[in-house]
Amino acid sequence: MDDSTARVTLRDAGLAVSLDVHFGASGEIARVEGERYRDVNGTGVLTPFEGRYDRFVRREGVMVPASAEVAWLLPAGRFDYWRGRPVEVSYDLVPENAGTSLPNAR
Repeated sequence: MDDSTARVTLRDAGLAVSLDVHFGASGEIARVEGERYRDVNGTGVLTPFEGRYDRFVRREGVMVPASAEVAWLLPAGRFDYWRGRPVEVSYDLVPENAGTSLPNAR
């Protein structure tokens, strides 16, 4: 892609899904783009979508977006269908040495 964009692909059971992740100047995830199914009169239609994330804050030692929005990218234009912000952040942290016995652990 380029210096500020990465394509992430997940493969499982013969299926693959990809998402383009765009990073901001500080390395934060600023935007993601991909395709997902949208319900159109009871039929799933693969449709481009975009997620935008901003105002990153530190919570429990991790930078998280303080606001986000997701939109369909339709031929007629952008249609925002979700906006939100975290009201609580908590993590189930794995101890530092928990993965060292795994074959691919680094």
